Amino acid sequence: MKRRVFSVVTILVLLTGLLPVASPVFAEASASFTVEKQADVASVDEAGDVINYTITITNTGDVSLTNISISDPLLGTLTGPSGDTNGDGVLDVDEIWTYTGSYEITQSDIDDNGGGDGEINNTVTVDFAE
Repeated sequence: MKRRVFSVVTILVLLTGLLPVASPVFAEASASFTVEKQADVASVDEAGDVINYTITITNTGDVSLTNISISDPLLGTLTGPSGDTNGDGVLDVDEIWTYTGSYEITQSDIDDNGGGDGEINNTVTVDFAE
């Protein structure tokens, strides 16, 4: 997502006695981030096995991101974030936040072979404001 950022630069011209002049300067700001999700095991064998997930969000843009919302229906409540280096609740440029969550394998997961494809499918969703 790109948006224009408008700022005013004041230029003082003292030698000629002219009044200060305001001139608009445009810069392209880009909000972007990456999300990585890793499981602590590659496979499970039986109901009751637990998969622990680590989710990291990295601000790769050039503006801070506010009102971070993260959800993962399979994991439910996530722990975190850690990594908010200045404690302001804003995902600053180049800052990395980490969340964790766990899923306990059910007998149903084993019986239907993970929905038939042998995998435990799991999606994390991240939303934010600028």
